[in-house]
Amino acid sequence: MAPTQHIVKLHSGSREFSTLSNYSQEDIFVNENKKWTRIVFLIHGFPDINSSFDASWDTILNILPGTLLLAPTLRGYEPSSQGNLKDYKLSQLADDVRSWILEVSPEGTIPVHLVGHDWGAGVSFKTAHTYPELLASISTLAFPYLTNIKPWEMLWYCPLQMYYSSYIFTMQFAFLYKKKLTDKSKNSYINKLWKFWSPTWKFSEDDIEEVKETFQKPGVPDSATAYYRCMDLKELAWPVDFDKVPTLILGGDSDGCMTKSVYELEARKLKNVPNVKVQLLSKLGHFLHRQDPVKVAEIFSDWILKHDV
Repeated sequence: MAPTQHIVKLHSGSREFSTLSNYSQEDIFVNENKKWTRIVFLIHGFPDINSSFDASWDTILNILPGTLLLAPTLRGYEPSSQGNLKDYKLSQLADDVRSWILEVSPEGTIPVHLVGHDWGAGVSFKTAHTYPELLASISTLAFPYLTNIKPWEMLWYCPLQMYYSSYIFTMQFAFLYKKKLTDKSKNSYINKLWKFWSPTWKFSEDDIEEVKETFQKPGVPDSATAYYRCMDLKELAWPVDFDKVPTLILGGDSDGCMTKSVYELEARKLKNVPNVKVQLLSKLGHFLHRQDPVKVAEIFSDWILKHDV
């Protein structure tokens, strides 16, 4: 945990989510004098956890003083938020975000911004599509817009993506993913995945240890991979009205999970669309916010500041 962090609890129905925050539970839910003028949610991806943005914490708060910063644990990454393994659709995850927003800002008078990495980015797109009235902006990391790309365009312009996405097959079957995700060795599947997805990042065992520990918890391997098993064409549709929700799309040009050609295609398709920006960062991989936490935080914090209405 960063020095300015507290652990608070957010809820969605009967599910409870452990959340890192710069304010305490009492400050958020009991004290009447609120000290913030905006709310920023930091939403992690796979295989990762909500401390993913810890190294960016101070940078964000320096650029955005007066912010309530919240980094929730996504559905299924702890026993208190688990449930039926069919209940991990993007629409249901977006409902979690809606519940979190309404829990901390029931009157809806404070601007709310989402910053999502990987699956957190997909959740951010889906939330912006479904509940645009709740959001001032979103910033997505390592997961491009996609919903505007036709299958033939992906095959023609981004053929390497088929290979990059082949890991999704592993997530369909417990006999494949469970042993891999619970391996704690230095040569584990998670180590290899991080290295392949962020080949220019020399991460340490300390960087990855907490993630490995999370996948030792009961139900987490099944729940975290259920996201992939709950995907369908309807769930993968998230057209965003960028006039209502200004959107920043950040990627690394060395990403081994999402090829840079997808971002380049998105940049061409969205170049004349107002209120959306696609930006590729040099020599950064899939975990770009971990690899260069200050630079990445500066970019999405500036986007938030620009669209803080």
